[in-house]
Amino acid sequence: MNTPIRLRTAALVAGLLWLAVLFVLPLGSSVTQPFVQILPLPAGRVGGSFFSMKEVLALAGGLQAQALWRGSELDPHEANVQAFQSIVRTRVVRRWLRREGVVVSDAEVESTYLRLQSTSEGVALPEEIREVFHWEPETFKRLVVRPYVEARMLETRVASSRAFQSARRERIEEAARALSEGVPFDQVVLQYSEDSSSVLNGYLGTWDMEDVAEEWRSAAQSLEIERVSPMIEDRRRFTLLRVDTRDVVEETTRVRLSGIIIFKRTFQEALDEALLEETVRLYARP
Repeated sequence: MNTPIRLRTAALVAGLLWLAVLFVLPLGSSVTQPFVQILPLPAGRVGGSFFSMKEVLALAGGLQAQALWRGSELDPHEANVQAFQSIVRTRVVRRWLRREGVVVSDAEVESTYLRLQSTSEGVALPEEIREVFHWEPETFKRLVVRPYVEARMLETRVASSRAFQSARRERIEEAARALSEGVPFDQVVLQYSEDSSSVLNGYLGTWDMEDVAEEWRSAAQSLEIERVSPMIEDRRRFTLLRVDTRDVVEETTRVRLSGIIIFKRTFQEALDEALLEETVRLYARP
């Protein structure tokens, strides 16, 4: 082998060894950080979606700056761990939305950012971002606002998905069938209701009609006493509502309500399941 080839081979081997060292050392190491800023080194992937060491360090740096702004300190290793977890979660949410055919637009991100800006008090939001996170606004939009919009969008889809909520829906329908077959209300409450009110035979409270939860108000106004409503669905739960009493006190209608409540599967449950199903690989050490 002639000298130029040997030199090129040696340089290639040295480069590969150096890259290997970068992946072995912690991300917060003073050795790795300068290279991470200039090289697109992958920190991990979720499915086929890669994320870079630079992205992890940017988020970790913002978390540490925020902690200092609040008067505390965040260990660099812990900041990197939190950044890894946040980015993996964001990628899982994004992949799920894409499978549903949903992509959050730049306009939606900008709209949310402007709403945050309108609620910012005393100091302009861009200046507040620089002070708290040491980021430019575009970085804040990318690392915070877009993931927030995506998570809220997926949360809404999870709550309204008949497929994802089918087991909970079947349970409340089973409770309704038991009532229609003559099983006493108190017994059905104890067997099915997931709310803490189940220990009180389903007693939910006594309210002025105007203070009754909006999703229950129509049934509370129209049901005959001790009759149970059809299933009422809202964002968080399925309810079978019973009006125990309805009285008018000084021109104010007061109702005593009982119910059987089955809570919907949550966004966090959906995310935990998705994390178990996804292929997550981490190439760098926090």
